[in-house]
Amino acid sequence: MPVDAVLREGTGHIDNSFITGEPLPVRKQAGDTIKAGGRQRGAAIELEVLRSFADSRLKRLWAEQSGGQERPAMPRLIDQVARRFTLAVLLIALGAGLYWWGKDARMIWPVVTAVLIVACPCALALSMPFAYGHTIRLLGKRGLFLRDAEVVERMAHVDAVLFDKTGTLTEREAHQVDWHGIKLSREDEQRIAALARNSAHPLSAVLAGKLKKSLKPDQDHLAPRAMTEVMEQIGQGIMGEVAGLPIRIGSADFTGGEAAVRSAGEAHVHVSFGGVHRGHFAIRKQARSGIVEAVRRLGASLRVGLITGDHQVDPDLAEVFPIGSIRMRCAPDEKSEAVKGLQRDGRRVLMVGDGLNDAGALAQADVGVTVTETTAALTPASDAIMDADSLQQLPHFLRMTRRARRIVLASLCISLLYNITGVSIAVAGHMTPLFAAILMPLSSVSVVGFVTVATMIAARNAHQ
Repeated sequence: MPVDAVLREGTGHIDNSFITGEPLPVRKQAGDTIKAGGRQRGAAIELEVLRSFADSRLKRLWAEQSGGQERPAMPRLIDQVARRFTLAVLLIALGAGLYWWGKDARMIWPVVTAVLIVACPCALALSMPFAYGHTIRLLGKRGLFLRDAEVVERMAHVDAVLFDKTGTLTEREAHQVDWHGIKLSREDEQRIAALARNSAHPLSAVLAGKLKKSLKPDQDHLAPRAMTEVMEQIGQGIMGEVAGLPIRIGSADFTGGEAAVRSAGEAHVHVSFGGVHRGHFAIRKQARSGIVEAVRRLGASLRVGLITGDHQVDPDLAEVFPIGSIRMRCAPDEKSEAVKGLQRDGRRVLMVGDGLNDAGALAQADVGVTVTETTAALTPASDAIMDADSLQQLPHFLRMTRRARRIVLASLCISLLYNITGVSIAVAGHMTPLFAAILMPLSSVSVVGFVTVATMIAARNAHQ
């Protein structure tokens, strides 16, 4: 739906995955507002258009994605040193020439030439591109792809990390499925999976996939002809005869059961066999592997927070975030404001999100990282793209960038020490132009070699 509208007739099952990353549909009743970008799953519904696409929320989100504020260029310390060093070398060469003019005119050109040759500002300029270039390459091998070298510098200064939840900390397609009720036999599970495969509802797809994985290949042998009288009631469930046994799966009312109390983030799918309610499956989003430990490690040295549009947060995720650091029911503009609030407090913020509704916050943050697990997923413009399976390595990635920055500063000191020593010897008249010509490329080679080896060692140690 490319417009904002109000539901007038029918029951809506709106898939907002294009906007929020949440694959499960949201149930809407007559009178509810439906935002642009959602897709109806199920029977036809009647809508009253409130705003055209040009004035819709979807249009505003696109504007946030494409029109994010232009960040000022990062101060290039090494470039500044190199420029000033070049001017200083020219002044030193002039001063040396004047000094030897009054002392021994024959030494003017050998000394001036040696000073100009041995001084190597390129060694200064090479340290950052090589260090950050190697860091980008090593991060890419581990699943984090940075836009440019400046992102490494900004990541090294990060002291606050904000996460989106759905599709970021939780997997899009992975769910935890638990059965509550009379124990099911393998044959029962096979019947439920066979019927669920005929439903277009996302929960049915989750259930069918989970049950199929629990069956051995030789147990999943029900043919389509074993199912008869299959009928789906949109918003209620699906029923049919499977191998001669009437089965219903869906809501509690549809299956003749009683609604059970739901914990945070749970959805229930009830099951009845032959008119007898057998129990229900509890389905909930599953946190990514290792993400709880990763957040805990980040929280030991950085400020961490969770900003989500969801109404609930799973207890296993909520417990790793400090009290007061979780904000729920956040609209896209409120996510951006949360980032701005931390920045007003002097924080350097890294935002991790996935959906179009995170685009504004990703653009506002000092570093915006988009998590993606499928090539079909929408990837807002950001500073970096991270493979979803690599999210648990975020503490290591931040450690690598901080060490890369220290390597740059160390190589800068080494280069300056070489230049100060070499220029001093040349000014004193103890270095010939030929020897200076030999030392000059060696300085660049030594800096590049030091940066390369140090970056590789730092990357290996960061993951220990």
